[in-house]
Amino acid sequence: MTTAGIVIHRSRNSLAVLLSLAVVVLVSALSLAASIGLVTAGSASGARTVLSDAAPRAAAVQLTTHLADDPPVQDAAARTLFDGLFPAGTVAVDYSWRSGSVPLRLLGDAAAPADSTVVVGVVPALDDRVSFTAGDWEGDVGTVAVQADAAAELGLAPGDSLTVGSDSRPVTLTVAALWRATDAGDPAWFGDSAVASGRSGDSVGLLVVDAETALTLRTRYTAAWTVVGTPAATLPANRADLVRGLDRLGDDVRGPVGVMVESSGVKGSLAATIERIDVASRAAAAVATSAAFIVGVLALVALLQLSTVLATSRRRETLLLRARGLSTLQLAALAVGEAAVVALPAGVAGVGIAALVPGVATDVVVAAAVVGLLALATIGAVAATALVDARSVAPDAPPRDSPVVVVVTGALLVVAAALAVWQLHTRGTPVVAGGAPADLVAAASPALALVALAVIGAVLLVPVSGWLAAAAARRGSLPLVLATRQLARRTGRYLVPVLAIAIALAGGVFAAGLAATAVDTQRSALFVRTGAAVALDLGQPRPDDDGTRPTTAETYRQIDGVDAAAAVALGSAGIGADTVAFVGLRPDGASAVLGDDGRAFADALATTSTPDTSLALAAGASTIAATVTVTGREPATTEFAISVWVSDADGALARVPLVATPDPGVRAGALPAGVQPWRLLALESDRTGPADPRHPTVVVSDLTLDGAALNLAPVTLAVATTAATAREPVGETGEGLPVVVSSALAARIGLSVGDELELEYVPTNGDYTATVTAIVDRVPGSASRLAVATDLDTLGARSLATGRVPVVTTGVWYATATPDAVAAEVPLLATRDAAVSTASTTSSAPVVAASLSTFWIAAGTAGLLALIALAAFLLADARARRDDLGVLRALGLTPREQGAVRGWEQTVAIGTAVVVGAAGGLVATLVTVTPFAAAAVPGAVALVRIDPVFDIVPWLVFAGIVVAGVVVIVGLALLRVRRAAAVALDERGA
Repeated sequence: MTTAGIVIHRSRNSLAVLLSLAVVVLVSALSLAASIGLVTAGSASGARTVLSDAAPRAAAVQLTTHLADDPPVQDAAARTLFDGLFPAGTVAVDYSWRSGSVPLRLLGDAAAPADSTVVVGVVPALDDRVSFTAGDWEGDVGTVAVQADAAAELGLAPGDSLTVGSDSRPVTLTVAALWRATDAGDPAWFGDSAVASGRSGDSVGLLVVDAETALTLRTRYTAAWTVVGTPAATLPANRADLVRGLDRLGDDVRGPVGVMVESSGVKGSLAATIERIDVASRAAAAVATSAAFIVGVLALVALLQLSTVLATSRRRETLLLRARGLSTLQLAALAVGEAAVVALPAGVAGVGIAALVPGVATDVVVAAAVVGLLALATIGAVAATALVDARSVAPDAPPRDSPVVVVVTGALLVVAAALAVWQLHTRGTPVVAGGAPADLVAAASPALALVALAVIGAVLLVPVSGWLAAAAARRGSLPLVLATRQLARRTGRYLVPVLAIAIALAGGVFAAGLAATAVDTQRSALFVRTGAAVALDLGQPRPDDDGTRPTTAETYRQIDGVDAAAAVALGSAGIGADTVAFVGLRPDGASAVLGDDGRAFADALATTSTPDTSLALAAGASTIAATVTVTGREPATTEFAISVWVSDADGALARVPLVATPDPGVRAGALPAGVQPWRLLALESDRTGPADPRHPTVVVSDLTLDGAALNLAPVTLAVATTAATAREPVGETGEGLPVVVSSALAARIGLSVGDELELEYVPTNGDYTATVTAIVDRVPGSASRLAVATDLDTLGARSLATGRVPVVTTGVWYATATPDAVAAEVPLLATRDAAVSTASTTSSAPVVAASLSTFWIAAGTAGLLALIALAAFLLADARARRDDLGVLRALGLTPREQGAVRGWEQTVAIGTAVVVGAAGGLVATLVTVTPFAAAAVPGAVALVRIDPVFDIVPWLVFAGIVVAGVVVIVGLALLRVRRAAAVALDERGA
């Protein structure tokens, strides 16, 4: 036979092993290409989702300045500025005008309060963005389109007339149409409450007119350009340039570009949203890179195992070729060619199949890299084992298996894993902020840790097998003695399949741990960032806010899908040199809206509650009245405004002015909308006019609620010369402010329960002596690890009792099973520009979701490759021990007993692999999972402490599948052993 014939013959004889090599390459290529493509497509889709779900002011920025004398020229200059700052196609620009509060008078039958004001605006192409609920508007001069809720409040309908503007220059308009925004949450509206609810603070609106009509009003307009991010803004090639442009916008508009008039402002956080998307995309790439390392390691293990089987099965052909004059290098060259013929088509097929998977992005460069790397790995493994085996001195020479090689390799892997884990924890993340998305060394740390721990555990098979052999010898059981001694003699050969199975199972442990830790981190971060499922933040009240329009949950709790709602006061507090987050919320409100996640916080918050000494008002009451007597007033021009401070059932404070009634000395006021019942906390007088050196007194007596007398003695308000306001609580109040602090804050400044600290509530500049009553891990809604919280009732009572500016509520939290639907309805009821937060508006989960699944793909691939490596090992082992079967038959062991011996042997080895995989995976997860979970939830490190979490159920399912595969393969191998043993004695005798 010619040399070429021998080569073809041996390839034909080794077809099963070569096909197994092809399968390994195909499966690995499919897994890697699918994982990378899935992450690429998932990150891109997730980035678009994050931008589209972002709150209006997080998906856009708004540039405002005074309207110029020539608006078209100003608008053209602004668009030229935007073109120079932002990459093409990354933003859409909406242009409009807004007035301040313009006086309003209604004509005809409609009537408006004397002090009514409206907001007037110019909105180009209004009909493209709204639906007309009545009438139609063509933009004619002298006509107006009124927001439907504003029209309902004012009693307007198409055809009605109204006058806006000052008395000296009134403008009469005819209502042409009523409208509602098609999507009030569209970032182009920038969360304008005048568009969503028909109110902007104390003014009604939006009233839309044409530009010519607008300029006839004696008012000054603000020109606004709302710059909205488009899907192209999320592309990797555009993100950095867009953020740089947004950062420069505020400075560049002040240059000689013809846009700014006197002053300008830039609001909105589009840049922060794009940066959040960029960080999340890099995190997704880093997680996918780490998963790819696991696939690569198992692919290499399987390729080496199959290459070893291939080389040992060809020893006779190899010796024959050597005898014909082929050198070892020539034999290696033949192996290289053969491996290339096997690996390249298999790799191409793998990436081709991956490209057909729905939701997987295809990249030619990535596909070529995957095929090339796997082909090189295959060629290297086949050539190396062929080269080593070609130097064997005899065809029947036993394999050169030595655990020493594995031990040395394991030691090197331990060092490499330690360095990689050290770098991971030094950096705190596998993500690189610029350039390559991942630090390859840090990203490889889980794979290296898994492999190193698996090798260490696999090496334990050596002493375990020796101990079992000694124990079996003492028991005197021949099958058991044979099984353990065979295992002890062949430990070096078993290490490879044991290692493969252990790595696969360990990879499943890490996949389960990462998924569970990421979900827990995401939930905890959301809890700290937003508090409840839906959080409405109306911001701090304006300086001219008089407290008569409180933010209460009553207005919003009737929304469909709301299970519970509670008012909340969010602000900041100064403690020494630190400024920390501050949250005010009633404990029962916390229990209602925070659910199970907030139970510990609600219990801690209850420690800040103080005895209620206020005066309860009957539920459903509407009017409170009192007799007011002023003594010693001089001069006569001095007047005193009388108010009562009340709190609703949620702890929301409100000031109720008592105004004169027809009854002499009697003043009355209407309770605002709120969560019943109200409670009376304090009475207050405000002096107008010159100070009175004689210190007059104001006595409030005979308080009634809807005509029924209240059980309250007369209250005297002592008016000081130097203070315009006098306030008197209706009950006793304690000293100091009890607070709950976060554990991070307690650790930072050394606080323990019972300690006192000086605290300034920044929004009102109120100083308090606080006492720590509890320490909690997380303060919901604080968006910080450094936070303070207290009972809203206690906070309100203390702020009133100490004469400081009262602390008012700033938002409402909701418990709901349908947060997105509720969040869409909330702005329609807000009378100020509202920021509504949910998991959808704040989370980057859509960007990284696909990457978390790559570890399960890697684990599944590793499991399949481990099964292939096991099958290859059992095949090679059966060939190597074929002659032993006849000897054992001659010694009296039946085929069944020989199968049992081999079964015990393999059960011990595989059982060791399962234990090593589970234990090694758990250790590797504990050591490396937290930085990856932090990367998967951008910003979480600043909000919560991340601890490893493990969900055993997914791993048990995965391990069960792998073990079932092992049982099938081992069972088939044992069946072949029994069949071979049945004929072995006859063959030996022949």
